[in-house]
Amino acid sequence: MMRIWMAGLCAVLLSTTAQADGDDLSWLEGCWRGEGLGGVVSECWMAGSGGLMIGSFMLESEGELAFTEHLMIGEAGGVDGYHVKHFTSELVGWESREDYVTFPRVGYSAGRAEWEGLIYQQGADGALSVSLDMRQEDGSVSTIIFTLSRIE
Repeated sequence: MMRIWMAGLCAVLLSTTAQADGDDLSWLEGCWRGEGLGGVVSECWMAGSGGLMIGSFMLESEGELAFTEHLMIGEAGGVDGYHVKHFTSELVGWESREDYVTFPRVGYSAGRAEWEGLIYQQGADGALSVSLDMRQEDGSVSTIIFTLSRIE
């Protein structure tokens, strides 16, 4: 059974590429790196196929791998969105085997991809700005902004 979280307790970053349901997101294809969540974040996206795009994310903190994510954009479980499965540094899933986090799609436009609680915006300088709503332990929601640069 899939749980849909508007904002997860853990951070989720996104990048996509190629095409998702006919919407061009190729400007996000490739690898990105920046600071966030108290460490260095990296993510890479592969050109999609069949309306799906697949990516990976990792957080390094104090020189150690903190956690990773397997990412997918497209339809899963009947929901068109951005889907995330979290793993510890030892490849143990955070969510149960069947569960994952979903950010339902809001819309795509030139240089912008938006899901509920998550926005990717391409800057004029080529940087990638990511706005993530995260639910805190007390139930409140705060927005975290990441700025990522393309890795050549």
